[in-house]
Amino acid sequence: MRNKKDLIEEFVDRLSIDEDVAEEWRAYVAAKREEELQRIITDENLRPDETRAFVDSAFRDGQVRTTGTAVTRILPPVSRFAKGANHGAKKQAVIDRLTAFFDRFFDLA
Repeated sequence: MRNKKDLIEEFVDRLSIDEDVAEEWRAYVAAKREEELQRIITDENLRPDETRAFVDSAFRDGQVRTTGTAVTRILPPVSRFAKGANHGAKKQAVIDRLTAFFDRFFDLA
């Protein structure tokens, strides 16, 4: 719950008495989720459509799949043989960020 605390506090701070809390919560979580996912896509130079499909699958399945080719499909094109490319480190960094994102937003809406 600690990774969700700031989301909950920010939502409560902006809530007014006249609003439908459940509906506002869903809208707030959806907006924050999109904002943070877009930041990851931009920061890591990921393929947007493939990344969104990957994340949607993770939320549908209840876990981030780190095996197979799904993660590789979202990564930017890089030659595995280019000097200094370090494909493995990039892949692990992306997995770590997407896993943290998943843990933060799973079971919130």
